[in-house]
Amino acid sequence: MAWIRSTAIRLRTPLAGHGFADLAPLKKVVGDARIVALGEATHGTREFFQLKHRLLEFLVTQMGFSILAIEAAMPQAYRLNDYVLTGEGDPAKLLKGLNNPLLDTEEVLEMIRWIRAYNQAGRGRVEFVGFDMQDPTVAMENVQRFLAEADPDFLPALSRAKEILQAAVAQDPAARKSVTGEWEKVLAHLESLRPRSAWAIQNARVVVQGLEQFLIGASPLARMQARDSSMATNVKWILDQSPGAKVVLWAHNFHVMTARDPLGAEVMGVRLRKMYGREMVTFGFVFNQGSFQAADPTWRLREFALGPAPTASLDATLAAAGIPLFALDLRSAPPSGPVREWLSAEHATRNAMQVFLENAPETITYPQVISQRYDALLFVDKTTATRPNQPKARK
Repeated sequence: MAWIRSTAIRLRTPLAGHGFADLAPLKKVVGDARIVALGEATHGTREFFQLKHRLLEFLVTQMGFSILAIEAAMPQAYRLNDYVLTGEGDPAKLLKGLNNPLLDTEEVLEMIRWIRAYNQAGRGRVEFVGFDMQDPTVAMENVQRFLAEADPDFLPALSRAKEILQAAVAQDPAARKSVTGEWEKVLAHLESLRPRSAWAIQNARVVVQGLEQFLIGASPLARMQARDSSMATNVKWILDQSPGAKVVLWAHNFHVMTARDPLGAEVMGVRLRKMYGREMVTFGFVFNQGSFQAADPTWRLREFALGPAPTASLDATLAAAGIPLFALDLRSAPPSGPVREWLSAEHATRNAMQVFLENAPETITYPQVISQRYDALLFVDKTTATRPNQPKARK
């Protein structure tokens, strides 16, 4: 406890626009990293989202980061990138177009508008991109649009690939056997049209990635591994398009951590650590008590609340330090002694996924060796739920 209190980087507020004096020690934590991965213990905690906005502001203005990559459908997110770079489109509608209600919040919209204002003011160039692959709808549209202009003779082959895909989704056994092969043909044809086809190729890859996850079966472990492998590949693609650029990653704790998840999946963070080593710094986000937004078992989005973290859990220990909001560099721990022993042991930690079971809150508590999973932590003692964007009332 003495080590936590003496080492903690105490933060005044989670809100952006309040200066950087309290964040200055994070420069040493981030160092020369090219990737800063920001996790979240729930997908619906207002203070986590606000902190990510504030950290993005700090990393952009003070440390030269220029890309925000978020756990959202890749092609849909790139439409928002057009907005932050050019002002084209309605950011509220584009955010809703991500088809992820957990991201369609006041906090995310405010951050997007900040990025646009920063770019518009000529202070620099910050991009907004996605790296997920679970919704290939827009990716297919982008491939078709490209081919209609660049090689209309190939459109019948693309139509066949789309028809087989639709049949596969409808559980046609013959289609399920051939659908990946048909899309690999589309991908190979696009490769032959380089360099004009770079973005179309990536969209075709997103379709293939979605297919691989869909066809892999019902095993949660297999599906997690397929998805996280694809997301890591997409993050690498983003970085390869901008050599030298530095990126902020936004995803759940279980995607950014650098050890296998509780099911044993080799998640995105593990794969990125293998690729980029210490060029990546990962922050886990943890909390003690409060409310958050999540889906119930019927997939209805609503607000849930949890009381103080269980005794002896990681979250309760951090709360006992008596600091409402702080960052903790786990790498600064002594190499031996009680602090190192504590960090090297498993401790229960709360991590709520997209669906929350209100009658079984203990199901979101997982044992973790926290020092194996994250380089640093961001702790919030009391949380509130994110605020969904409300549609404008018609006049």
